[in-house]
Amino acid sequence: MNQASSERYMELTTNTNDMTRKLIDVNNRFASLSDALKKIDQFDKDIEQLEKKAFEIETLTKQLENRYNKLETEHNH
Repeated sequence: MNQASSERYMELTTNTNDMTRKLIDVNNRFASLSDALKKIDQFDKDIEQLEKKAFEIETLTKQLENRYNKLETEHNH
């Protein structure tokens, strides 16, 4: 029984060590991607701001077109 317990303990120790190494590897990979992920987040924020500005420009353009059309209609009558 002691032999079986000892073997099981060694197996668990080996598995734990393997999982620890793999977790360290995953953490290191994530850390190496951290800067890239931060840049992606910043790009996303920048794109969102650009989309808002584009919408504002589109709204202003439509307002100007409406004013122009109104003035043109008034001028022609």
